[in-house]
Parts: sequence; structure tokens; C-alpha cells
Amino acid sequence: MEIRTYITILWRRKWVIAITLAVTVTVVLVGTLMMTPKYVASTTLRVLTATGGSADWVEYDTMYGERLINTYAKIATSGPVLAQLAQRLGLDQPPRIEVEALANTELMQITVEDPDPILAREAANALAETLVREVIRANTLAVVEPAVTPRAPSKPRKALNIGLGFMVGLAGGVGLAFLFENLDTTLHTTQQIEEVVTLSTLGKIPAAKRQQQVALFNGNSPQGEALRCLRTNIFALDHDVHLQTLLVTSAQPREGKSTIVAGLAFAIAQSGRTVIVADGDLRLPTLHKTFDLPNEIGLSSILEQKATLDEAVQESNIPGVQVLTSGPLPSNPAELLDSPQMAALIEQLAQQFDMVLLDAPSLLAVTDAAVLAPVVDGVVLVVGRTQAQREAVQAACQQLADVKARSIGVVVNRAEQDGRYTYYHRTSPRRG
Repeated sequence: MEIRTYITILWRRKWVIAITLAVTVTVVLVGTLMMTPKYVASTTLRVLTATGGSADWVEYDTMYGERLINTYAKIATSGPVLAQLAQRLGLDQPPRIEVEALANTELMQITVEDPDPILAREAANALAETLVREVIRANTLAVVEPAVTPRAPSKPRKALNIGLGFMVGLAGGVGLAFLFENLDTTLHTTQQIEEVVTLSTLGKIPAAKRQQQVALFNGNSPQGEALRCLRTNIFALDHDVHLQTLLVTSAQPREGKSTIVAGLAFAIAQSGRTVIVADGDLRLPTLHKTFDLPNEIGLSSILEQKATLDEAVQESNIPGVQVLTSGPLPSNPAELLDSPQMAALIEQLAQQFDMVLLDAPSLLAVTDAAVLAPVVDGVVLVVGRTQAQREAVQAACQQLADVKARSIGVVVNRAEQDGRYTYYHRTSPRRG
């Protein structure tokens, strides 16, 4: 992966990172505040390891000195001495005590840790006095620095704990972000879509910040320009393969195929061609809402021989675009779409209009699109970025191949804004 890819993943999963970080820091903070503060007091003693005579000083014995200090340390933490200390302080149990030799010195340090700072000081000094007066000969052990009352607790270290919690939470959030990315089969980028599908990309329709339908029917918008590019690419294919009747479908619902059909019809009509949009979704039709038309008579009425084509076709508010709505919902939509009457109707529409766009249900939801695909000149698969699933798109491509449909390409809906049209749209005069 490139660094940009990693950054994109982290930005897409920013809430996972933020929540993990917040939870971790909160837990650490609460745990730190609930911890009992501990105070540390220390007394430093000097162990006289060198001996002298009336005439000459005896050479300093390093090994002997180390053994002597270690011996005093063991005595200081022995049971009888600690019991005597607890009795002197009026405690059932002595506080936590550590005795250590300071390297390369004749010093040993008694450290006492306790929630009570005064008790920690008194215990450190009392243990030192006990060693000096009762356990060890006074001429070989002396207090160098008595313990003082600590002003601040040594534990918990709030700043350190919060800092470590922040680092752990950040690392955990980043790890979870990449884990969720690997487990998530949603196609979040155009690049991911193009890697999954086996078809060429005909168009990339950017997401609209305002109402999608208004943006698609506005020729001076990024969406309108992208639709004109889609129109150009389809017309370029028409030089090699006759493409007069097109079926537009998607792998799953809510990927925006019906909106793309309406916007493409608008773009084709702008080129001077006559277009008819037929709503082949006899289960959940939407084109009559998109074009704000009644739906009492439509495609189902023609297939059930309850109306003629002239009676069912309606003029839209877009010059050059006519609409054949779905009509009343039938009880057998798949059978009607797979009938000889439907194939004959498509041929009749092709004779009357320059381009026929057929809006079909999602491929994986019902079989309707699969039965229509073989009878049209080409199939366009709409893939909604951030909506489509990898396995679903792959299954849709395979299903189109199984029915021997002529799939001409993929349209990426809600594609990323790449700024290609920003300059011209910013400087172009507004159209009335």
C-alpha cells in the first residue's frame, strides 16, 4: 500500500480510533483517580566498613564492605526487627519497606511506602534508629539523612499513566482501524471498485452535497459534467457495437441506479437525441417520483394488454425525454418481463426513439434484471461507492456473464470529488 492509502484508511476509520482512544484514556484516568495515593519516605545511613588501629589505618576491604551492607539490609527486613517496628508504631502490620545499598558508596537507604505520609516518615526513621541502637553497633552505622514527611504521593503517577494510556489507546485504535478495514467488504473507493469488477469504467458520478436529483439535472454541476462524460463514453462504444437499448441495474438496492438513469436521459437529450426512460422495476418503482408523473398507466398496463404504448408514454419536463412508468404493480412481475410481449415492446421503443433506457431492479434482489439483460443491446452496472459490497458486485458480474448479457461497463455512483470541474464551474456564468 502507498502512504496515501494508509492515510485514507485511517481517516475513514477515524471514529474507531477516536472512540478507542477516548475509552482507553477514560479507563486509565478513572483507574488512576481510584487508586489510593502512596507516599514514600527514605532514610539514608552510612556503614563504616573501614577499621583503624592506634598506628595505621587498615586498608579498605571492598568485598567485606559489600557483605556488611547486605547483612544489615537483611537484618533490617527480618521478622523480629519488623515486628518490633510495628509494635513501636502501634500497627498490626509493618508498612512496605525496602532496604538497598547505594552502588559504589558506604550508604544504605531505607524506603518506606504508605498511604499516610507521616507514618511513612516515622517508620523510616524508627527502623533506622532500631538498627543503630539495638541491632548494630553504633560505631559502625550512623544516620546520614533522616526521613522527612513527603509532600506529594509517589503513586499513582497521573501524568505518566495518562500518557501511557493515550499511547496504548492510539495504538489500539489504529490496530482496530486496520482490522475493521480488512473485515469490511464495503467498497469505499473508486479504486477498490475498479479492482473488483471485470468491466471497464464508463463513468464516475461524484456525490452531490445538495439534493442529488437537482444536481443531476443541472448541466453546470460536477454531476452534470460527469453524466456528459458517461454519455460520450457510451456513444463511443456505439461506433463498434450497436447500443440503442440499454438496461441499467445494480448488484443491490439503494446504489442509485434509478437516479443515474434519469440523469443519463437528461444528458442524452441535451445532445439532441430523443430518449425514453422505461421503469422496469415492477416491484418498487421510483421513476414516476423522479419525474413527478402519475403512475396509473404504465409498463405493466401494456404487458397485461390493458393499454397501448401511446396511452402509457408520458412527456417529462425535460425536452426530448419521455417516460414509461411502471404502472400498477402486478402479481407476476418476473413473468411479465420475461414474456414475448416485453421483447416486442423493447423493439417497438427502439424504432420510435434514438435511445431506450430501461431501469431494472437490482440483480441479486430478484430475477427481473437477469431476464431482461439478454434482450437489450447492452447492460450498465451501477456500483454505489460506500454502499456496494465486494462479494455482491462480483456475484452480479458473474450473473450477467451467466445469462450471456452484453455488459458494456460500470458506472461508479457517489464517486470521490476530484476537482476536475471545480475551476470551470466556479468561473462559468450562471444559467438562468
